[in-house]
Amino acid sequence: MRRIRLIRPIHVWAMRDLLRRPGEALFLGLVLTLIVAFSGTALLLTHSLSSTARGMIAQAPSLVIRKVGITGWDPIPENPALISARAVHGVTSARPRIWGFAGGPDGAVTVVGAGEGFESLPPGAGIGRLPLEGEAIIGQGVGPLKEGDTLQLTGSVSLDFKVVDRFPEDTGIAAHDVVLLHKKDAMSLLGLPEGFASDLAVHVFNEEEQSAILPDLSKAFPWPVRITTRRETAGYYAASLSKRGGIVVTTLIPSIMALALLMIYLIRERTGQKHEVGLLKCLGWTTSDIVKTQVSRSVIIALPAAAFGSLISYVMVLRPGARWPGALFFGWDGLPPALALDANGAVLVLIEIACLVVVPFLASALWPALQSGAADPQDLIEELE
Repeated sequence: MRRIRLIRPIHVWAMRDLLRRPGEALFLGLVLTLIVAFSGTALLLTHSLSSTARGMIAQAPSLVIRKVGITGWDPIPENPALISARAVHGVTSARPRIWGFAGGPDGAVTVVGAGEGFESLPPGAGIGRLPLEGEAIIGQGVGPLKEGDTLQLTGSVSLDFKVVDRFPEDTGIAAHDVVLLHKKDAMSLLGLPEGFASDLAVHVFNEEEQSAILPDLSKAFPWPVRITTRRETAGYYAASLSKRGGIVVTTLIPSIMALALLMIYLIRERTGQKHEVGLLKCLGWTTSDIVKTQVSRSVIIALPAAAFGSLISYVMVLRPGARWPGALFFGWDGLPPALALDANGAVLVLIEIACLVVVPFLASALWPALQSGAADPQDLIEELE
């Protein structure tokens, strides 16, 4: 059985030809690496943010019910609301939520009340410990505090809490500015009366029933309510990310222009080397040999550049604790959240980007080689004179 030879003499000749002009080879490799890295980072960031948002929304309640008052949102009576919601066919569970906004050491924070029977933690928070009265678990963006420090929050009243834990750094996208308190502390801070909640988190048996169940739910309450479905929430975030993603994608224009200029340069430069092709054909080289050599030269440059550029993109976007996407996308004041984005589909995105860059690069080598290889050797040599 014949062994397959991965490295042939034609490949060695292509490498030798590149070493004749190492500066040009390094320049081309660097340009390709930067184009792949820049393009891959932009598209991978958009893809990963969208994938992460979809995963978080999938963990959110099917429906969120809030009471509507004259001035806006009103606290919702907990027990009557639960009785009304659970009486509707298709509702599998309903839990009150206590949350709102308060002033923290470095600006506004999101206060969440935790306790038995409550929908406590934000989706993706990644923590199961609940605080006792007088305690607080804080996100990474809630001031430069450590365990044992005192946190002062200002809402309807000003209260001090002992910091007992922090949310893990990789939960920054969900809990960066969250302060988790005991439900009684959160109610006091937010000014909620006893027996009231901020809203109601409802889960339904079938996701397709989200819209169909809305009329029955609205009629079940003795006061006006506003019901938000998970589908509406997903649509809102999809539109927001699409808008920001469009801004990111426009940054691909410089990469496209750079790639086009590089292709023009390569085609002109390789077309100008017709005399070398003529000499090789006089020495017995076939058109196939010439084409293989030119393509091999490009492959030797393009594949390492594409791989290295893809690696840079992956590390920039998907390394744990990356903060620059939060500053770019969400405009955080102060320390942006450390993101841990979903890597599903990332490899496919990077392969697509690498192909979009490498294929034109190889074509810029193939076309001049075919033209020169099919020409008469004497004509090619005479062009030098």
